[in-house]
Amino acid sequence: MPVLSLEDAFGEMDHAGWQLLMQGDKPRGVEGLGDRIFVIGDDLVTTKDENIEKCAKNGEINASLIKANQIGTLTETVLAMLTSLAYGAELVVSHRSKSPNDPFERRLLRP
Repeated sequence: MPVLSLEDAFGEMDHAGWQLLMQGDKPRGVEGLGDRIFVIGDDLVTTKDENIEKCAKNGEINASLIKANQIGTLTETVLAMLTSLAYGAELVVSHRSKSPNDPFERRLLRP
């Protein structure tokens, strides 16, 4: 089975590692994977629009993990989603682990 995505492949402060994974290093003959798989930022972006914008601009991600109960409000969640889409990054919608089993989260995704 092929690998379709990598989530949190590096630490939040390893921006060079994220860029290398996405873009590669042509002079050293290292191919990036950003054109073949989803490189998903989770802890890297924490459903926060400023983090998503910075990481997408820097070529560190091509997908954002969105957790409505991670950032604080639905407005902030929608802003994070719109920011991701504006920079051409895909959305992967999830919920936080150990989250209460709240039916609202399910209804948010499927009206």
